[in-house]
Amino acid sequence: MGRIHRYGQPKDCLIFNFFAQNTVKGRVLHKLLDKLDAIRDALDDDAVFNVVGEVLPANQIERLLRDFYAGKLSADDIEARVEIEVRDEDFRRICKSALEGLAKKNLNLPMLVERRALAQERRIVPETVARFFTNGAKEVGLPLTPIKDVERAFTVGKLPIKLYEQTRAKDWKLAGLPKAYDRICFERKTSDADARFEWVTPGHPLFEALRRQIWDQTQPQLRRGAVFFELDRDQPALLELFIASVADGLGTILHRRLFLVESNDDGTRRLRDPSYLLDLIIPEKAPQFIPELRPSENQSQIFLFEKALQPFQKEIAEERAHELELIERSVRTCFEELIERRNAVLAKHLLAQDKGDTTAFGLAELEAQKVQELQRRRDIRMAELARQRSLSIQGVERIGLAAVLPHPQRDKLTHAQIKSDPETERRAVERVIAHEVARGCTIEDVQDQNLGFDLRSLHPVTGEVRLIEVKGIGAATGTIFLSPNEKRVAEDRRDLYWLYIVTHCDTEPKLREPIKDPARFPWHEVKKIEHYRLNVETLAGTLILKEEPSTNYTGT
Repeated sequence: MGRIHRYGQPKDCLIFNFFAQNTVKGRVLHKLLDKLDAIRDALDDDAVFNVVGEVLPANQIERLLRDFYAGKLSADDIEARVEIEVRDEDFRRICKSALEGLAKKNLNLPMLVERRALAQERRIVPETVARFFTNGAKEVGLPLTPIKDVERAFTVGKLPIKLYEQTRAKDWKLAGLPKAYDRICFERKTSDADARFEWVTPGHPLFEALRRQIWDQTQPQLRRGAVFFELDRDQPALLELFIASVADGLGTILHRRLFLVESNDDGTRRLRDPSYLLDLIIPEKAPQFIPELRPSENQSQIFLFEKALQPFQKEIAEERAHELELIERSVRTCFEELIERRNAVLAKHLLAQDKGDTTAFGLAELEAQKVQELQRRRDIRMAELARQRSLSIQGVERIGLAAVLPHPQRDKLTHAQIKSDPETERRAVERVIAHEVARGCTIEDVQDQNLGFDLRSLHPVTGEVRLIEVKGIGAATGTIFLSPNEKRVAEDRRDLYWLYIVTHCDTEPKLREPIKDPARFPWHEVKKIEHYRLNVETLAGTLILKEEPSTNYTGT
């Protein structure tokens, strides 16, 4: 299994090990597989299946079976030998030495830890999928009824005709939609435990049909634009939402990404993370006055190309170059080996031909054609790889507009406390960074990206990643607020999200005990201006009492 290369393989590759039941060989292999599963569970490492040949060479099994057929060993003897010779410590030693061997080959282990952490952070969680689907179902008229005592699971009513119409599009490559669905869920473990549930996730026909329908329905509103308020804004600005792709020379789209450009009255522009839109406030009624904001799509695209699209293309090109280098090396080695074998057979036939063997003429011609075919296939594949190295930006399109205005109530006393104090936040963040550095972690400050947290902390040894939201308080205690986006990310990434509260920021900042999964606490929604608040002492009391039911505590 460990030797299989799937370069260029567009489908999932499944490996089956067959053995005959009620035979001695079947009993031995069944025993071996059970033993390997037990060792895998003990070591918590799938690598045991890649080093089986180091512990128990394939010919050793055959030798044991030959001894059985010769009457030297009984079936019980063979099973006992497998039990004795396949040992945990051997696998542990070989797995460790294999890892050390890879490290000696200049494998960038810190980079792998970082990439694994990034993938863990960016994975699409069931909470996000369920939220999108349930909100989208309301827009397209798809009835969903929650199932009692099953998290994120629903019974599905009659499917709207427009969802079936999406599956008739020319670029639809998935299966069609059935006449009806019974029960759906967004957690794989739910469908694994109960076959009556169908797991719906990106790539499922029902999800993709709904996603396409939502996209079609929202195009007019996106292009017409919207108006939002922002609490921490002093001047109006124009937001332009763009989409762009990176494609290779074969026309394959490698990545597609959203970009948000903010243009101010003075003509300055800056990039914002698209998630910035999630924290903007929708006005309860249309503003009485909207300043004139003249969008210049051409100038915004020039700015976007220089500040975002070129780095985007460079980022993908660097990843692609390393990947294609490995593929090209493997492909070249593979074809050279095949051609060398065919040339050896051709040389044998040519030698026989020189000795007067009449049958060798046809065989030599046939083998020469095979060599030429291999060379042709090699040249085509290498040309494809060369074209795959050529990347370009494609499909740049402005898909949405919005005006963002200063919130009219931003200076009122009741709402002023929600606005962050830059100096308090700065001192709080500095204190948290010092704490994480002392833990041996690498820190990335992402406050400007509006990702729903302030810091990304990665431990280079354990690979633990923390998405840290920092809240600073000038006094010894007070009330902290989460924005809608921060609360949404906290609820979705409960396995990674941490809340760090720093008090006494006006004097000597003190970091309280870091809190994992703050979404479990009783946050209270702030009306009018949408935020969520929680008294710090309530939080501390809940922790001290080992998280007794949250109904015992109330916010200020």
